[in-house]
Amino acid sequence: MKKGSIVLFLYFITGCSTTDIKIPENAKIIAMYIVHDEEHSPNLTKCSGTKKDFLIASKYDCTFTMEDFEFDIEDKYIFNDQGEFTEFWNYLSEGPVVTKIEKLKSDKNYLSSIGGENITAKWGINKKLIITEKDTLKIEKIFPKYKLIWIERDSETRSRGRRILIEYR
Repeated sequence: MKKGSIVLFLYFITGCSTTDIKIPENAKIIAMYIVHDEEHSPNLTKCSGTKKDFLIASKYDCTFTMEDFEFDIEDKYIFNDQGEFTEFWNYLSEGPVVTKIEKLKSDKNYLSSIGGENITAKWGINKKLIITEKDTLKIEKIFPKYKLIWIERDSETRSRGRRILIEYR
């Protein structure tokens, strides 16, 4: 009986946010967010206004919550259905600066500084990985309610207090 209670307890504390949940076969990657991580975001004052749940936050809001976590968005990369980079959103305290790929291509230095030269996003084998032009990103957690994926952090991302989130539809 005690073993069953422990298993049930572990099931409830892990909730829906696990990598055991399958991403739908027809899912498309639509955005990659660079955010201040869940440890740093609650202490930042960059974003003004109220914090809203990701599902109701406007695309112009620079902060959102997801379950018990809060995130402040630094940058967002938008992708089309083929996984091609189409827009870059740089979030400032007064709101995001949105730049289309055509404009970015005319400023090669800026495009390079944001890592957008040849960036694409596509699913790896069995949707366990996400492949970009630069990296293969390993999925840490999936939040199906939000259609968001936490990417496992490397030492650079962790030391900078950042996290990468992938949005799919």
